[in-house]
Amino acid sequence: MNLYKQIINTSLGYLTLIYSKDYLYQLSFGENYKLNKYIESELNSIKKDNGSNIYIKEVLEYLNGSRKYFDIPIKLIGSSFSKKVWEELIKVEYGQLKTYKDIALKVGGERYSRAVGMANGKNPIPIIVPCHRIIKSDGSLGGYSSGLDIKKELLKIEKIQI
Repeated sequence: MNLYKQIINTSLGYLTLIYSKDYLYQLSFGENYKLNKYIESELNSIKKDNGSNIYIKEVLEYLNGSRKYFDIPIKLIGSSFSKKVWEELIKVEYGQLKTYKDIALKVGGERYSRAVGMANGKNPIPIIVPCHRIIKSDGSLGGYSSGLDIKKELLKIEKIQI
């Protein structure tokens, strides 16, 4: 598999996008990123790209508040449980919140709440797979792999008050 990498400067700092001509595979906050281990195992090469593309266009539109839904094709690569969690996250609509427990009940039961949190932390495509919309049952934010400040900013974009 041949992939492309592009680093863009946004209102949230640098974002690194990893993609092919067909799919977005990974979006990471910052210039230094760790490639998803499942992607790395199938990788032939990553080439730097500086061109404009649909992935960057839609992410920037979201960040400036003009996009609520993504049309870009994504490829979720991870464990079967993580993929089930991420597919549920995609169903959480713009401006809405769900709890880790809500997602756990969809993927196997209440006892999976902690595992849902762990899968959120491994989400390779944050923003598009909106793990920032998931909070604790007590109404507090919970965690976010890129830091709570980023999570708060993403919720602010969607006009969600916590």
